[in-house]
Amino acid sequence: MLGYFGAYRESSRQRLTRLARWPLEPALGSRRTWLKELCLHAGSVIGSKHIIVVWHEHETDQAFLASWQTPDLDLRELSAALSSAEIDAAISGAYDCATARVLRDGEVQAVAHALTRLGLPEVLSSSFVVSAGFSGLRLGGAVLLLEPNCRWEEAVALSEIIATRIGAELERLDLIARHSDDVRAAERNRLAQDLHDSVLQDLTATSLRLHALGAVTPADAERLREIEKLVLEQQRRIRRFVEDHRDTAVDTRVEVAEELRAHADELSRMWEVAVRFDWRGGSMLLPRRLVYDLMQLLSEATSNAVRHGAASSVHLSARMRGGAIELTVVDDGSGLDPRCDGTGSVSLRARMHHLGGAMSLSDQAPGLAVRLVVPVEELAA
Repeated sequence: MLGYFGAYRESSRQRLTRLARWPLEPALGSRRTWLKELCLHAGSVIGSKHIIVVWHEHETDQAFLASWQTPDLDLRELSAALSSAEIDAAISGAYDCATARVLRDGEVQAVAHALTRLGLPEVLSSSFVVSAGFSGLRLGGAVLLLEPNCRWEEAVALSEIIATRIGAELERLDLIARHSDDVRAAERNRLAQDLHDSVLQDLTATSLRLHALGAVTPADAERLREIEKLVLEQQRRIRRFVEDHRDTAVDTRVEVAEELRAHADELSRMWEVAVRFDWRGGSMLLPRRLVYDLMQLLSEATSNAVRHGAASSVHLSARMRGGAIELTVVDDGSGLDPRCDGTGSVSLRARMHHLGGAMSLSDQAPGLAVRLVVPVEELAA
């Protein structure tokens, strides 16, 4: 008996030690990476290999669900077909912060049915599920811990602490994200003003001089008109950028395929090469700022193909893969310069690093293929 109590005391001590070492650094990473680290730590504390976190914002209808099943995490926004209210009803009181408890069989089945509708197979095959709720200034939610490796009394007590901590970390991440958005908005507004006051005015002056030059040398009038069209197109794009970014509180969503296809036509006229664009997928709306980033990636890759690879044709394609957009740029140029390190454009790599994406290059003989994967669902959240 003394041996049993000694072992139980040591086990409890180890759990409390792990609980006290709750990680803080993940808040600096992406939301998915951060939640994965939190669930991994919570699982090590309570001995669970499957944790579900569901939460919603008090001021909006947005609701999210994270399902961690070691070592992977599935994070998604709840669709209109499966509202947070339905999850609330299924969990039946789990959002009451004062109550942490073991769910009854009927409650487990109700939650399993709701989560299956989200396309998460076998998310609740357990009969031992502990639920605890949390509520903060902006967010409220619940944590479900499946098959905790401890007695139910200890699991309930630990789940209250874990849920409270996860709720506090979600609030902290939301605060960091809002602060980052404010900083980016201020920077975008400053950039828009600088473009309006400098580059746009310079292009206007250039356009007027080209127009006057065309009147003096009619033999080159057609060629000059084409150059003037390019300058006017750049003016239009900059004006559009300025207008979109002056009002930073609203980020309208646009049709991705239409915007990228129109941009491909602009690139064809700008570089005087054949540019073909293929969209592989259905209709998709994304924030304009994010589509602008995708357009800049295609611009940089096409520019490199023409200027450095002497390409005469470029094939652009885009498709959704999971929560990311995969952009492919294939040209018929000279391929990858053997003198470079094989990593491609510094500017392109910098843009991909900023977006948290991945880039790869491959020789096509002739030509070069550039593959860019951008996590748009996470960036648009």
